[in-house]
Amino acid sequence: SSLELLSKTASKEQSQVYMERAAGGIRRLDNLVKRMSEASAFEASLTSEELEVIDLCGLVTVSVEEYQAALGGHQFKGVFAEAPLRVKVSPEAFRQMLDKLIENANEFSEPGSSIALALSLIGSEVMLQVTNQGPIIPVEHQAQIFDSMVSDRRHTTQSTEQGHLGLGLYIVRLVAQFHGGNVSVRNRTDQDGVTFEVTIPHQV
Repeated sequence: SSLELLSKTASKEQSQVYMERAAGGIRRLDNLVKRMSEASAFEASLTSEELEVIDLCGLVTVSVEEYQAALGGHQFKGVFAEAPLRVKVSPEAFRQMLDKLIENANEFSEPGSSIALALSLIGSEVMLQVTNQGPIIPVEHQAQIFDSMVSDRRHTTQSTEQGHLGLGLYIVRLVAQFHGGNVSVRNRTDQDGVTFEVTIPHQV
């Protein structure tokens, strides 16, 4: 639309405005294509991932220590109902999924607040929970946020020039489903934040 308006104006000043808007649109489209390509490449790469049986408590313990060192503005804690909790996963893919959940929790919570990671055994499944303080998610939107290109940044506490394309939680869903599991989100009972839950089969 900016280029179309540019062709219809003789004003040098207005032409500059339209040129800047068009350049901004090109940058956003370029970012969109790159991010979608990354998501597509990641999805394709899952098919070649090798699975191994690991203790998920160990992986999450190390991750919590690293998140605390890298994101010192928050208080991280790990809570395990029991240990070990054995699962058959791609450690690399699972860690990428965990990174996306923590990135989301970090962006939607106030500095200094806590982010809790919990593991528990629910029947034949291991449940990973990531809980943060911050804005809640309307119930009618909770199922949609794991779809590609869905994002609501109105309440984020972080800023970015590139914007968000709603691919982080989509990747979380891809990884959970690749491991035979599921992901969901619910608001905390005190309405002061949300809990993301990932379930995957437990290996006896």
